[in-house]
Amino acid sequence: YSKQFKKDKRELSYRLGLNGGYDKNVGFTNGLLYNAERITLRPSVKFTWAIEEYISFNPGYQLAYTDSWYDINTNRNESFTNHTISLEATTFWPKNVVIGNDVSYNYFGNMAPGFDNTALLWNLSVVYKFLKDNATLKLKVYDMLNENVSASRMVGNDFIQDTQGLIDG
Repeated sequence: YSKQFKKDKRELSYRLGLNGGYDKNVGFTNGLLYNAERITLRPSVKFTWAIEEYISFNPGYQLAYTDSWYDINTNRNESFTNHTISLEATTFWPKNVVIGNDVSYNYFGNMAPGFDNTALLWNLSVVYKFLKDNATLKLKVYDMLNENVSASRMVGNDFIQDTQGLIDG
């Protein structure tokens, strides 16, 4: 669902989202039949505030709730919540120059002790338009803070694996 309000060159809008899924896996491990089920629910909200040809701010938030359960090993059942807060800020000033900032903060609620369960990412881009806007030169820097850590938990039908590594741009 979304709603937009415009007046002159100003815009204010919001978007509400809801995404979800259900997975059921049936298989064998060590000769035993198992059932593994997972349900995921992801509500989100995003706002836009903009002044046409000058500036645009787009903050957002997404929550991702996951519930997994296994019939042969109930010790692996887990429920967790991940959070993402983001901000896209773009300026269209001075003339022919576009500066973009994309910042996101992630909290991973299902990481094992010893793993970093947060990630802060800041990408920056500078665009120069020339030749009557028929040509563009763009410089983009990924991970300005050099902190983009990939931390993830893979939950398989009969295993759980946590991994973490620095992503090089």
